[in-house]
Amino acid sequence: MTQGKGVNEIVTLSDGTSVRLKDAVDEMIREVITALFNKSNGPTKNAMLSLMTHMSANWRTLFILDEHAEDKEKNLLSHSMAILTRSMFDAYIQLAFIAQEDTEERAKLYLKYEAIERYQNVAKTVKRDDDISRYVAKSPLRAEGEKKLKASYDEVVGYYTNGKGRVRDHWYPKNLSQIAEDVGKSDEYFWYTQRFNSSVHAGPLAVREGHPADDFLSHAVALMSRVAKLVTEHNGLVIGAGAQSTIDALAGQSLTSTN
Repeated sequence: MTQGKGVNEIVTLSDGTSVRLKDAVDEMIREVITALFNKSNGPTKNAMLSLMTHMSANWRTLFILDEHAEDKEKNLLSHSMAILTRSMFDAYIQLAFIAQEDTEERAKLYLKYEAIERYQNVAKTVKRDDDISRYVAKSPLRAEGEKKLKASYDEVVGYYTNGKGRVRDHWYPKNLSQIAEDVGKSDEYFWYTQRFNSSVHAGPLAVREGHPADDFLSHAVALMSRVAKLVTEHNGLVIGAGAQSTIDALAGQSLTSTN
């Protein structure tokens, strides 16, 4: 199975079953997420479930955009589809980094960083002088809310603070390009950022030209299949033969191949 195959085409899986590609991917996602959800709670389960669910929502949105857009609209919509696909790739790299080693500790770092983001969002908001900031600052719930946010922040901030007292900008060390290199995906990271950053940041190239040559659904299929394989194998999940056949058929697809 190769990139460029339409998601509505009928494909033959490794077990000989013929099925519409989208239906096969949907079943694979549903079975893996359900099996993971049914595992006992813990940092690894919760971090992986969060990231895979995020990717699944983007996959569904991509399909809706592609399915319901008229042909003349698709070049315009490709700008939005690029953003969704790039977000899926970012989630995939983070999930691969969590699974690589020290999984339990990395999963905890992912989950605990929520407290950093919550506290910083409010702290930066109330420091400003505009209508929204003044509205938040005058809230009768502010004092109690800030107290809880600060307590949660203080409990975890040490995990993300360097020797100079600076709190890092992400839950992971270094930056995304460096952890992509750590998990052996630096080439893919380069091409994803090179091609799609203009869409993320509303650059003129993406806004004026779109991405007419890119098959975003094929990329989404490859990313979802890779994550399904990684999550299934790492957690020892038991899934159906059909879902496993889909993983076997799709997870090896390249994101940078010219074939």
